[in-house]
Amino acid sequence: MGGKVLLFLALFLLFAGTVNSATIYGTIYDLSLKKVQNARVEINTSPKQAVVASNGTYSFIVPNGKYSLKAFVMQKKDIVSFVEENITVSQNGNYVLDL
Repeated sequence: MGGKVLLFLALFLLFAGTVNSATIYGTIYDLSLKKVQNARVEINTSPKQAVVASNGTYSFIVPNGKYSLKAFVMQKKDIVSFVEENITVSQNGNYVLDL
């Protein structure tokens, strides 16, 4: 009985890493192609993910699907800049999407 449990656990660990997922990452630039510091980046996964790109870069791990990424630059409580891009993740791997 113990051998079957160990075999099941080994197979589970082997296939646990094969779940369909990808990494979407990129850099946020302004119109003069300078990195934007502290932009808020959101992706419409379920549940929604959001990060503050303090150094101008962001990264999300997502399953296969179609997504919308939004980046906001705010001053005080006002949005001063906004961009939205769509991306389709069809297989595992890395997807670069600069905003």
